[in-house]
Amino acid sequence: MTQRAIYQDQYVIETQLAGSSDISTLLGTLADFAIDGSVIGIDVDTLALLLNNHPDINPNPDTIHTRKTTGKSFRRTGTDNEYHMGIFNPNSSWEFDANPTTLALPLWLLFQNVVANEQSSVNFTKRILPYTSSGMEVYASIGRNIGAESQVMDACIVNTISLSSEENQALKASVNFLGSAYRNDVSATLWDTSYTLRAPLLWQNAVVTLRYNTNAGVKLDLTNFSLSFNNNAKVKHYASQNVSKFTLGDLDVIGSMKITRNITNYAANSVIDDWLDTSNNLGVDRVMFIMWNTLQSGGMSTTRAVSGGTAGTKSITVADATSPVSLIVDDIIIIDRGTADEEFAFVSAINTTTPGEHVLTLRDNLAYTHDASETVEEAGRDFFGIRMNIRYDGAPTTGDDELVNEVSFTCVDDETNPSILMGLIDNVDRSIP
Repeated sequence: MTQRAIYQDQYVIETQLAGSSDISTLLGTLADFAIDGSVIGIDVDTLALLLNNHPDINPNPDTIHTRKTTGKSFRRTGTDNEYHMGIFNPNSSWEFDANPTTLALPLWLLFQNVVANEQSSVNFTKRILPYTSSGMEVYASIGRNIGAESQVMDACIVNTISLSSEENQALKASVNFLGSAYRNDVSATLWDTSYTLRAPLLWQNAVVTLRYNTNAGVKLDLTNFSLSFNNNAKVKHYASQNVSKFTLGDLDVIGSMKITRNITNYAANSVIDDWLDTSNNLGVDRVMFIMWNTLQSGGMSTTRAVSGGTAGTKSITVADATSPVSLIVDDIIIIDRGTADEEFAFVSAINTTTPGEHVLTLRDNLAYTHDASETVEEAGRDFFGIRMNIRYDGAPTTGDDELVNEVSFTCVDDETNPSILMGLIDNVDRSIP
């Protein structure tokens, strides 16, 4: 008999439902791998993910075991005896190299009803903010193809995601799925094992900026970085063997990084020291940006100069040789402040003033003050950006071959800056059905 080798593992993910918080009403209608047949988090018709591990999809049963006065030295099963099958808590943990395509659905499954599904004329952008409701918006099915019979976990959400990277490595993602029900699927026709053609995001292409006041910042050199999200989802069974409901708890976002002490860029050292100075700024928050923008595609294909702006507002004026500017509402733009400082923002409105000038109104970020040395361009097809408002928890200065600050931090909301804001572009329309 031919045995199946571990290298033959194939894993898929597909959206299952949007718009209901009660999973129990859905399980009886699962006639197919996905209820609505749409694809979320992956390129169209590309359902498989290339994983770095070989995770089990585990039904995770909870056995009810109570020793009873049977008059026997051994354990007994059967009706009214010592072993009963209790509730199921299916789960699975996946690890993969991250890009906007592979990250989109896991992030949506964790953050749920705060992901805006926004469409531009060329790219599809996603805007991810902390949730304000405990209810669910979207679920997924995940599956492991093990040959004639496949393991499937339905009505899944994500409760934890860890992102990490270091020198000469891709951005790694570790995702933990919680499911409602487990099943074995014998229909091979449900599996499309073609893979995404998009390359992973590399740490060498990341741009890291630490802002030290409202409108200025410096680029930092990091040897490594990690960021973890936990929505502390609660699992409810009620009078059911399977999970009946998930509710979201507190959102925890923590991270760590090693910041190199720069012998030439004293401005960066000054910003770091000012942030970490316990005598002056203990507990002061700082905004940090980490961005990948490796492929320009469509929209505002060339960099536009910032020709003006009003202090204390959330708008900037950009020069453009055409009218109207090719950006549209909800596009992501990259702002280069001309001092080795870059950040990203979402465009919420565009107005033409005089020929060759357009006022872009921004959202979610701080107000801006601008000068003529700044430029703006549209984010490219492989854009992924993280904007964090961070408070450091510890920052010892150490190192083996060079001095670094080993900073651990927590993302916090200061009523002006959200604790976390993420944007990505993946070229797939994910409007909720």
